[in-house]
Amino acid sequence: MINYPTETFKKSTAVRRESACERRCAGRKGSRNVEGTLDRGEGAPCVMGIDERESASPSASARGGALLFAGGEKSRRRVDPRAALVTLVLLNVAVFVSGAKAVELIAVAADALLMMWCHRGRLACAWVAAYAVISLISLACILGGPFFMPVGACLLMLARLFPTAMFAAALISTTYLGELAFALQSFGLTGRMTVAVCVGLRFFPTIAREARAVREAMLTRGIRLTPAAIVTNPVGLLENFMVPYIHRISLVADELGDAVMARGVETSRPRTSYHELRVTPLDGVVVAVAALLAVAAVAGKVLS
Repeated sequence: MINYPTETFKKSTAVRRESACERRCAGRKGSRNVEGTLDRGEGAPCVMGIDERESASPSASARGGALLFAGGEKSRRRVDPRAALVTLVLLNVAVFVSGAKAVELIAVAADALLMMWCHRGRLACAWVAAYAVISLISLACILGGPFFMPVGACLLMLARLFPTAMFAAALISTTYLGELAFALQSFGLTGRMTVAVCVGLRFFPTIAREARAVREAMLTRGIRLTPAAIVTNPVGLLENFMVPYIHRISLVADELGDAVMARGVETSRPRTSYHELRVTPLDGVVVAVAALLAVAAVAGKVLS
């Protein structure tokens, strides 16, 4: 066994680690952290932490929930968040002012095409299938007589929410939190409101992930969460699922409160952004289509 001097050994180990880190980061333009709010450009410190591991794994990032895009920057397609927020307002005006089924169908078809362009084909198919099922059930209830008409009317109102909800789903699934925060700030929202919206959006996928973790823990103990088990043993459900789930949710709420403070919610200075937002011709087309629908809806309402 050869005994190397301590300093020489430390230097050689540091060089090997640095070269390995450079190889891992070669060709990488930037990476984001778990919250999706931080990009490191070229020349930034190269540390293979949890952020690179999350972004390198599409399945893990997809399981992370809203506002965490699974693919790389080059393959990512999205609408500019500022244009998307304007489009959301216009879609609401078009759908709820008009009330015509034709406007609703056009909006749903446009949303589906946008999701397909954003590489969200499976999500688009799920939304379209759900919209078709709800529309058919509502039509069957209305044709079923006076007893089922209230149910059909409620389902029709639910179907009217689909154009806006579909577009919001496309926005959430393809936009980083940092991009959304910068877009909200550009519209004049205060720092408190911006941070509250972003943290609130992260809360829902987080609690879904916690519920999945509790259910997997129950499976390791041989306890299955099935409808039959819920009906036959509701006390066991309360003990085995709800108690640890509520405990985890309370911890997550505390962590999100700390996250709000860490993001400088008390500061009054304008925030900069690591994400560069650019309005593309496609963004103009999306806003123009939504504006045409809104104008047609208002004109039809006025002339009728």
